[in-house]
Amino acid sequence: DRAGMDRPSPAARQAAYQAQAPGFAETAGVWGRVEGTPMPEAPAPFTAAPEGEEAAPAPDYPLGTARGQVHENYIIAQTTNGMVIVDQHAAHERLVYEKLKRQMEANGVAAQALLIPEIVELSTNDCARLLELADELAKLGLGIEAFGGSAIAVRETPAILGTVNARALILDVLDELADGDSSNIV
Repeated sequence: DRAGMDRPSPAARQAAYQAQAPGFAETAGVWGRVEGTPMPEAPAPFTAAPEGEEAAPAPDYPLGTARGQVHENYIIAQTTNGMVIVDQHAAHERLVYEKLKRQMEANGVAAQALLIPEIVELSTNDCARLLELADELAKLGLGIEAFGGSAIAVRETPAILGTVNARALILDVLDELADGDSSNIV
């Protein structure tokens, strides 16, 4: 039967699945085989603290101690009374936000001057609205100025954001302004 010859064995399929999506227990084994690192025969046995002694308490961090990562996006952390799942991207955004807030309170947000200003075409109303807020936006690290008609030149962006799509940033600011008719950007 030729059809049976084309199918991998159950052991081969299992190894392929483990390599594609290893679980916490399988990760070290799969990577150890790939990298050629010898793996121990069996995991170290669990040893309880001797009777009368207490085990050392785990450090008490607000979000717990990282125990694993899922889908390269979520961190699984253990706390003293449970488990926490942290979205890495959301956590990074929060860190950037907090840093911007501290900079704003101290002396304004550091700005990165663009070598070549980016020109953004807008509606006349949007352009006028942003230019009214140019001084406030400059305190946030976003330097803009009129560029004839209904366009603005973006000359500086917040340094903490790194390389920025200035047009997208301007449109985000306009969306934020439209949402509440005033923006609480930071």
